[in-house]
Order: sequence, then C-alpha cells, then structure tokens
Amino acid sequence: MSWLGAGCQVTSAKIQHWKETEEGAGKLAAAVADVGLVLPLRTEAALALVQIQEVERLIDAVRRTEAAARSALTVALAAALLPRLEGASGPLAPPTAMEAKDVLFALREWLPAEARAHADERLLRWLLVDWAGRAGGDHSGPKIVRAIGAAAAPALAEGLRQVDASAALVLAQLLREVGGGPDRDLGAGALIERVREREGLAREPAYQALAAVGSPLGRTFLLAVARAGAEGGRVLALLALAKDPEVASVSELAALAGDTRGPGAVREAAFTALEAIDSPATADALAAIIARDAEEKVRYRAVEALVGCCKVAGVARLLAALPAGYSYRRLDVSDFIEHDIKELGVAVLPVLRRALASPSWIARVIAVRLLGALGGQGELGALRPLLTDETKLRGWDGDRAPGRAKSVTVAAEARIAIEGLSRRR
Repeated sequence: MSWLGAGCQVTSAKIQHWKETEEGAGKLAAAVADVGLVLPLRTEAALALVQIQEVERLIDAVRRTEAAARSALTVALAAALLPRLEGASGPLAPPTAMEAKDVLFALREWLPAEARAHADERLLRWLLVDWAGRAGGDHSGPKIVRAIGAAAAPALAEGLRQVDASAALVLAQLLREVGGGPDRDLGAGALIERVREREGLAREPAYQALAAVGSPLGRTFLLAVARAGAEGGRVLALLALAKDPEVASVSELAALAGDTRGPGAVREAAFTALEAIDSPATADALAAIIARDAEEKVRYRAVEALVGCCKVAGVARLLAALPAGYSYRRLDVSDFIEHDIKELGVAVLPVLRRALASPSWIARVIAVRLLGALGGQGELGALRPLLTDETKLRGWDGDRAPGRAKSVTVAAEARIAIEGLSRRR
C-alpha cells in the first residue's frame, strides 16, 4: 500500500524534515520502497538517505522493490549521483563524491545494461584522475574494476599514461587481471613511452609496472634494457622480469646469468629472474651453467636457482649436472647445496634414492647424506650397498669440523648416515 493510500502524504518538505529526526531514516527507506510514490520523491528520499549516512537502509529498500519499479529508481538515482563526481578535484575527493562513488557501485547490479555501462565509464574516469585519493571508501577501486571486468581495460591502459608511481603498479596488475592482449599491449606501450620521454615516472616503478602488465611488448622492452646500458638500469629491468615469469624469457636470462664477462650484479639479477620461472627450459639452462661455469660461486648460485624454481624435479637435474671433476668442500656442499634441498622435505627422497646409483661421486655422496638427514630407518637397505664404495671425495675434509671423524670416501659418509638412522626412532 502506498503512503497516500495509508493517509500519509509524502512531500519534499517532509523528506527534508525526516533527515533531521531520529526516526526519519525508517520513513525515508519506506518512501524509497513505496512503488506508489512518484519517482522524483522516491529519488529524493534515496538521496536523503545517502546524505545522512544510511546507505545500508537505502540498498535494502532498493533490494525489496519489485524489479520493474527498481530499474526506474536506480536509473533516476544514478542520474542524480553521477554529477556529484564531476565537481571533485584536488588530492582528496570531497565526501559527497566519495559517497556517490560507493552508492553508484552498490546500485550497479540493478542498473539496466546501458545505464550500467554509462555509470561504469564515469566511475572509471573519476577514479583515474586521482587513484590514490579516490580508490578508497566502502567499495575500493580494485573491487570496482574487477566488477566491471574486461570493459575497464581500455580505461586502465589509458590511465597508465598519467598516474603516479604509487598507482601505476596497481593499475598494471588490474589490467593484467581483466584485460586481453591488445589492451595489455596498449598499457605497456603507454609505460614505455613515459620511460623514454621521462614523463613523471622513475625507472624502477615503471619497470615494475611494465612487468605487472604481462605484455610481450613490455617483456621485450625489459629484456632489451637488461642486455645493454648502465648496470643499475639492467639490474632493475631483470628484477622486474622476476615478477613476470615467462618461459619465453629463459634463453635470454640464461645468457645473462651465464655471461662470464658480465657484471656480478647483473648476473645475480638474471639468476633471480630465472628462479621465478618453473619450467623444464629453466632447468636445462641452469643445469648447463652448473655443468660448465668455471667459477664455483656461480655454480652454487645456479644450484640455488634450480632448486628454487623447479623444486624436486630441479634436484634430479642438479645432481646429474654437478661436475665430478671438481673438488668440493664438505661445508660448502652442506651450505650451498644440501641446505636448499632439505627445505623440500621428504618429497625429495625418491630422487635421492635414485641418485645412489649415479656414476657421479658427488651426486652419490649428497644423496647419502640427505637420505641420512631426511629419511627414516627404511632407507638403511638402500644405503648399505654404499658401504663398499671407496671412491675418494676430492677436497672434502679440508674444512673438517674439529672432532669429526674423517670421511674421505663415499663409504665413510654412508657409515655416518647409517649410524645416525640406526639411532633414530
């Protein structure tokens, strides 16, 4: 029954009065839900609820309204709220504009398609003027973008031409999430243009945003920067690529990591980027560095990256790649190889059991030691045949801990592992 039918006439004056009274919010909500009331008064009552911070009552009243009347109401309310966005300026939006943004989004699901698209476009335009100042509130900027979906991507790509560093990364991440390839390329192009023209965006946030977009165009640009130029810029580009792990980048990253004439910081950053890419191609590239690089610390860094990227599968590759012709200090093996493998836990035990039969003494001794550290008494049967393996361990005990028995053969390490497992319950 309408308010008129109940003998209580709703007027604009009453709506304004109810904003000031204790029970006014309930009366305003009832007016919004009254389909017998003319649309302008229902809209005015809805706006009054916004003004007195009773948005939940408004949304509940709209939800309870029958579909046909609700559609007309939401269109009228959106038309009244959208102009409030236009007056916003400065680093922080006026409260009325922020409220308008939140209410428009809350009403979004009930707007007809055309009105919704129009409201979405206006909301995005308003947000992108000052993302940091306007993306807060009851409904955040990222939430709004995700709800709009792919239709928001062109605006995000264009927004990357102007936003500051704090917003660029967020917009780039959202663009990757909702946008297709062409829109991501547009966003990457906008960032590249700003980097080249040095327009309001420092290299580090620009490179991070480029990686976050997830565009082949951005990836190609970052790889080009990584190949040549000032060392600092190369490092920044590679660290950004670590946030955009793509198999297509592996060969170039591996070339940089394995470049014996390259700066140490660049090689380290290239390893960091490789470590983020879990793929057989990465394992192949890192295994090749382990097998061929003459510098010990580089080989150990490649070991760390291989275990980091490829986990258990990486352990099998590194054990096969470790060159048996080098000397290995026991503490180095413990610190730079075994430590990372231990982090994988018992999942690596099958790989270690298979490595006991490796033709490489260093692979066998690592497998023996790790089975002793990670396994249980069930490993004793696999370890006992190694008690006859008298292969010398090159360089092994040069850093032997005081009081530790010499273990200069695989058999000696097998005895230590077996004794430890036999005592374990």
